[in-house]
Amino acid sequence: MPFCYVPAFTDDAIGIAKEAGRNNEKTGIAKKHVPEEQGEVTSDTVARSPVPTEFKLFYRLYGHGDTKVLLIMGLAGTHHAWAPQLEALCGTDVANDEEQEKDNMVSSNAEEGENEGRRSTSAQVGSCGRQCCAYDNRGVGQSSIPRRREAYSTTSMARDALALMDHLRWAKAHVFGHSMGGMIACKLAAMAPTRIASLAIISSSAGGYACIPKWSLRILAIAYRLLRAKTPEARAAVDLDTHYTSLYLDAVAEAGETRRAVLYKEYVQAITASGMQERHGQDGHMHACWTHFLTGEEWHAICSGAFLVSVIHGNGDIICPIERGMDIAKRLGEVAKFVDLPGGHFITRECQVEVNDCLLRLIMAVESGVAALEWSQTTRQMLGPEGWSQSRQNAEASASCWWPQFRSQSLTYGKTNLLCEVESAELRQRTRFSNLTVCLFILLGSLALKILLDVILVNAS
Repeated sequence: MPFCYVPAFTDDAIGIAKEAGRNNEKTGIAKKHVPEEQGEVTSDTVARSPVPTEFKLFYRLYGHGDTKVLLIMGLAGTHHAWAPQLEALCGTDVANDEEQEKDNMVSSNAEEGENEGRRSTSAQVGSCGRQCCAYDNRGVGQSSIPRRREAYSTTSMARDALALMDHLRWAKAHVFGHSMGGMIACKLAAMAPTRIASLAIISSSAGGYACIPKWSLRILAIAYRLLRAKTPEARAAVDLDTHYTSLYLDAVAEAGETRRAVLYKEYVQAITASGMQERHGQDGHMHACWTHFLTGEEWHAICSGAFLVSVIHGNGDIICPIERGMDIAKRLGEVAKFVDLPGGHFITRECQVEVNDCLLRLIMAVESGVAALEWSQTTRQMLGPEGWSQSRQNAEASASCWWPQFRSQSLTYGKTNLLCEVESAELRQRTRFSNLTVCLFILLGSLALKILLDVILVNAS
């Protein structure tokens, strides 16, 4: 099995080190340093080390070619979730290590990573000139699962992705991210724009309070069921309602069965095989989404990175409403094309053909040298001046109550798309008050909802 070992970056371990230091001082125990392993670092060691020296990322390579595609999945998703895209992108959904040899553990030394990342022959299966890499983010699947929330952020996970590209000796890649993976992809693009051939942001948002879906009875019921889901069967039932639209689930698929029935069996089998995501990983992923934020300089780095961007979103997405995707497209100005599809959060499967077509068009546009203004023309016409103005007003209004460390004074959408930021003690104080008010409101609302739903369930039984 192929693994990449990435360092536990300093900012990942700050909170862990401080807490470990406090505990050691209280108990009088000497600090323990985890030595670097020359051989294999087990997930047990990485997950339970007070200050881990490195994390283990599980990845799979598909197809062969000089064009590289990095696929980043979202919250609680493993590399398997990219299966609907693999055959269209690289000609096969069978991993290279499964083709060549079973149980292949790839070391992390540079030479072997280089050989594997660059391997390309026209005679091999799945040879269409493109090679895809799909991997498990930290906190899920076969990758390491740190126990502390401080180890999870979109910044640290973007560094994981960059380390994986270095391991494979990929100088540049098309980076496609879904949901939280889109946030990670944006961070990666802002962090290393010269390593990005193109960027696709699918069913994603700007993070923070933008992660909160539109309130409705359906959303409240789903949230309650998700909290109570302790078995693969219960989790599968909730996932279906969050991932797809009712129209898609209720359609007849095979042998007279609805898609809901077919997908339910598949989800239960997959969750049972991989196991329920550990609480540390789930909490960490949610923490990463809540704390995700791009500064004006980072948005500007993406816009001026000389690569094309596709923002793909489902208009039936109840987890991440389509307005979230439109906001990202507006922020990216003249380099982004916005694609609206009739599907839910997992449009990568519900609208498989359409999403694959969008991704292939993006790759071909880069290869044919399409200019950014030409690429984003239809989106700029669709949004129009009113769309830019409304987005500007929304961003300015949200700046007074979202993030203490960043305050929006002015927004300019266009060639630079620069979000000017100023710090203000008065605004920070007002933000703290606003955040406390929102948290209190959410807490009281959650308690009231729990009581209401308990009463409904009792009456129903």
